Amino acid sequence: MAKELTIICPECESKVLKSYYLEHKKFGCQSESKNKVLDNIRPSTKTTKGKTPNTQKKGRKKKNKLMLISKRGTRIERKTECNLCHKEKSPVWHYTESSHGVVNICADCKPMLFDRSFGKKDALEYAKTGGAFEGNRRRH
Repeated sequence: MAKELTIICPECESKVLKSYYLEHKKFGCQSESKNKVLDNIRPSTKTTKGKTPNTQKKGRKKKNKLMLISKRGTRIERKTECNLCHKEKSPVWHYTESSHGVVNICADCKPMLFDRSFGKKDALEYAKTGGAFEGNRRRH
């Protein structure tokens, strides 16, 4: 077996076997010369009409909405940040079972979160206490 001769391509200056020279000239040589030209071009820093390029918009993801799994929560009287509105408020309800783990919800956001999680608002939030509960019962 004889060694095949290698030829140096005059366009891209790469070593190519003599039997593959024509194929290289059709496909490989052109792409290498284009890559050399593209390497010398600097990327543009300007955007069209002040808009961001479309490549940056592809990375956006939707956040998962906060959902309560259990209605059981404890009331905390100290100022704490609400996980929905991100404001420090007092009182805050502390829930351990939610889609995001342990969360603190303020009294303003609680009805909206209950409506989203369970399909209805918490009835005890709007209940009014009566003065004489079962006051008409007869004493025996």
